[in-house]
Amino acid sequence: MKIAFTSCSKIGRNGQHKQPIWGIIKQQKPDFLLLLGDNVYSGKEGYEASIERKREILTHKYEAQTNEAHFKDLLSNVPYLAIWDNHDFGLPGKDYEPIGPNPVPIYGAEASDEHRRLALGLFNTYLGAASQQPQTSEIYCTHTIVDENKKVIKFYMLDVRSHQEDPNQVQLISPSLLGKTQEVWLLNELRTSTADIDIICSGIPYKYWRKYPRWVKAFEMVASKKSNLLFLGGQVHHNEFNIHRLRKFPFWINTNMFEAVSSGVGQNLNLPDENDEDADEEPMVNESGNIIENIGLFGLPLNNYGIIDITDKLVMITLYGQSAINMHYAVINRQRWSLKGYWKMKK
Repeated sequence: MKIAFTSCSKIGRNGQHKQPIWGIIKQQKPDFLLLLGDNVYSGKEGYEASIERKREILTHKYEAQTNEAHFKDLLSNVPYLAIWDNHDFGLPGKDYEPIGPNPVPIYGAEASDEHRRLALGLFNTYLGAASQQPQTSEIYCTHTIVDENKKVIKFYMLDVRSHQEDPNQVQLISPSLLGKTQEVWLLNELRTSTADIDIICSGIPYKYWRKYPRWVKAFEMVASKKSNLLFLGGQVHHNEFNIHRLRKFPFWINTNMFEAVSSGVGQNLNLPDENDEDADEEPMVNESGNIIENIGLFGLPLNNYGIIDITDKLVMITLYGQSAINMHYAVINRQRWSLKGYWKMKK
């Protein structure tokens, strides 16, 4: 079983309207594809405009992305699931991690219901309609597939934007990431799952989940009881591989939750273009304050994506990119759910 996963396909970046990277992914013959958000990019203009203008902007973005020849061919030949992130809403991504003087954070739950219904309708029209799940009033869902060894793999496709609240907000009740209904749903799905591998699919990495300690505590109490848990994330325009040790009773025993993050599949050029209306006003930075958007070597494309190869004994995760910092390879012992080996290219 081979699963491809990607996020952040910024069609039109620096005038680039072709994305041959999707053809490269197709050549690897994945059995399944996961689109982890930022399927289109609409920034401040798409958030602040009138509802009619929002519709025009987002429709144009979806038309451009879904009609890109390589992307269209891949989706026509490989079953897929899709979720959304802030740019699918039309929210400015840089404001999720505020930088600069007097930043104003904007979170998914601050979008109006009218805005969300518009974005959801277009998402369903262009991506949801052909996905493995029917159109719905919510993005989140589960989906199961059976591999060649008759083992069940269960995907949890999450909506981390519609109900997200400001994690820095001072209030009596802890701010929410998923919203109460989705939180209860996810915990119940995890508790009752009998899948051989459970795969959590989030538009943002787990480090951003940790900004919501009440929710993370509830999640890890349930997740720590799962023996084969994998977390996939996007959004950050680079690749990561992480291991999260989830404590369970007795407390000296840990459960491994492996995390693979891949973002920037369609970031064709790294150098900013002053004529690109979609370009972020500020570069993205990591937790050390280093710029991570323009990390390609010699202006090469980012084009980051991940491939998960699942055999009867192993789970092999390869994170591809055109700069050394984005090349990772991890091998997980499927029976023990322990790391058998991990390699990362050196700069």
